[in-house]
Amino acid sequence: MNFISEFQKMQAEVHRNARDKGWWDDDMPSDDGTKISLMHSELSEALEAMRNGNPVSDKIGPLSNLVEELADVVIRVMDYAEARDLPLALAILKKHQYNTGRDHKHGGKALPGRSGALRLHSPLRTVRDSFPSHGSSTCKGSLWWGSRN
Repeated sequence: MNFISEFQKMQAEVHRNARDKGWWDDDMPSDDGTKISLMHSELSEALEAMRNGNPVSDKIGPLSNLVEELADVVIRVMDYAEARDLPLALAILKKHQYNTGRDHKHGGKALPGRSGALRLHSPLRTVRDSFPSHGSSTCKGSLWWGSRN
């Protein structure tokens, strides 16, 4: 599977759906700030999902609200990139390649008094520890599946 070609196909489909649903009816270059604000709002919704204990999504369950909102972020970014003819898949590959050569925790942009690991309220674990390194999607209770407490 070629990442770039498969990503571009999905990006085109995402944009086609957004157009069909009316998200681009009145598109003007001055709307770019609004489009980016919508991307940001999805990240804020992901944070709210975490603050609310990351319950199972009522739209894409058994996956969690966090994963649903992160998917919305990616969908909005893909939609925008397709509309503006931006080579997002290529940029992802190139930026990842660049990042592999960067220093550990480059930039030193840690929040004061924080160890760098974000803690969840329920279950109480770090985000970093919640993602299995082998990529299994069968991790009940993880960020992928949400909290069923």
